[in-house]
Amino acid sequence: MKNILSVVVTMMLMASAAMAQNTKIYKEQGGAKEVVLSGGEIEVRTGGLIDMQAGSTLTINQAAQLNISAQPTFTDITVTYGIGTATGVFSGAVSAATINTGQGDAEAYLQNQNLRTTDNITFKNVAATYGVTAASGTFTGSTVLVSTAATSSESICLVGAVAALPASGYGKNCLAVLTSDNALYISTEAAAGTWSWVKVGAQ
Repeated sequence: MKNILSVVVTMMLMASAAMAQNTKIYKEQGGAKEVVLSGGEIEVRTGGLIDMQAGSTLTINQAAQLNISAQPTFTDITVTYGIGTATGVFSGAVSAATINTGQGDAEAYLQNQNLRTTDNITFKNVAATYGVTAASGTFTGSTVLVSTAATSSESICLVGAVAALPASGYGKNCLAVLTSDNALYISTEAAAGTWSWVKVGAQ
């Protein structure tokens, strides 16, 4: 009788395991996993909640996918293989070491103006290694300094057109056009008076 009862219990356990295997979701025998077979789904209805406490982990293997069709809210997301979407909206700040829009990794810096080829751009200072080329251009300021070497002493400055030759504020090798005679003058020393200027081409 005891042997018969043992066989019956064993058969019931085997049947229960077989039935579990035939369902889409079952608890792994002898383990702690809930297994979802191909075609199976876990559906959280309206008002439902999946609560993952501190220290818990949701792992999605590389070959698997997590498809989200709604607009969930996350406090923090760590993604190893990137996020792919047709369009996306980030309501807060985006922090990243580099940004790649298809042209390679690029570093991002502060910007307060458009930088398209059709925009008028204003910079405080511009250092050009190979020169600046333009069909036309306007340089504003009291002096335009053209440096021919790394040291400031090896340079010339362009003063522009003036009604009177400056008596101060300009160093040696500055060029100015005097509007009264439309002649070009160059400073031979730090400007201290009209004698500091010599008409270019004068004998």
